[in-house]
Amino acid sequence: MTILITVGGRRHRPRGILNALALSVPLAVLAGCTSPDEYSGAIGKFSAATGSAATSLHSLNASVTQDYKAFLDDHLATNSRSALKQTSDDCDIKAERCRLELISSEPDLNGQKYPPDPVLSNLVAVMDGIVLYAQGLSDLMADKSAEDAQVHVNAALGSAEALAGTVVALKGGDPANLPSFAAEVGAGVNWLAEQYVNRVKLNGLKHATKHADPVIQDATGLFATAAAIAAEFEGISLTEEFRTKMVDYQNERSSGTKRDRAVTAAVKLDTFLRAKPSQTFAKLGEAHAALTASLNDPEVSVVRMLAKIEAFVAEAEKFKKIVEDLISVAEGGQGSE
Repeated sequence: MTILITVGGRRHRPRGILNALALSVPLAVLAGCTSPDEYSGAIGKFSAATGSAATSLHSLNASVTQDYKAFLDDHLATNSRSALKQTSDDCDIKAERCRLELISSEPDLNGQKYPPDPVLSNLVAVMDGIVLYAQGLSDLMADKSAEDAQVHVNAALGSAEALAGTVVALKGGDPANLPSFAAEVGAGVNWLAEQYVNRVKLNGLKHATKHADPVIQDATGLFATAAAIAAEFEGISLTEEFRTKMVDYQNERSSGTKRDRAVTAAVKLDTFLRAKPSQTFAKLGEAHAALTASLNDPEVSVVRMLAKIEAFVAEAEKFKKIVEDLISVAEGGQGSE
């Protein structure tokens, strides 16, 4: 097949790959000076920090749910008017589930499922969607061909589209009404060279981040509400545990065992109070917004974008350490200062 390239209004038939590459140089100028390489490191850090935050969130979810179950167990054991009953329409041969729920004189606990559902399940679902999207951007940066770049652009957009569906569903909307995010960032070009691959990657990044950013911002906003609800569950049980242990110690100050239990309860509550997942995911939203702006607005500097991503990386590391401390204390350790 004969390949013709138009440069300066004239059509050329390149001889060999060197000529093709040489003639591709003016196209780099036409496409602008920005290169996807400028964003490769930043996107790699964004993707890694997103994965780290998701792992920490999964761990926190397991720990919080376990603590909440322990709180419900204690409530059942110490309140004679509390009991369990089967959930209506469950536990039948034609039922889909067999679940139990609490009967309690306390309105906040009455009707609670037992064992409790994972407390942070909504946050985990949203975060897993963000991880897939970020991984798609990272994969795009590693691509060497336009075909692979196109695949990963649409993979990232597909993840963003699925994430949008999750967020809309959690907010009570209908995901079926969402538009498709798919893109044809490389349509109309029938030859491949390094500059063209870079252009596909850059255009793909611009398209993906521009369409995904409202979804990411909506998702990170969801964390504030969900995290507050989860914090209430966990905070109630840990506060109650601390108060109980402190009263036991105050009643018998000579007991080293009771003193140690009070200290452990205080450390555990303190660690929990410092664990603020909503703050981590607010930084995630800021980082993605800066990345989107830097790609799509020439007035926004790459330096500013990098600073936002570094702030998110630092917050993700802080969140990881606090969750590790929380789990350590739950298992009988003392955490760290």
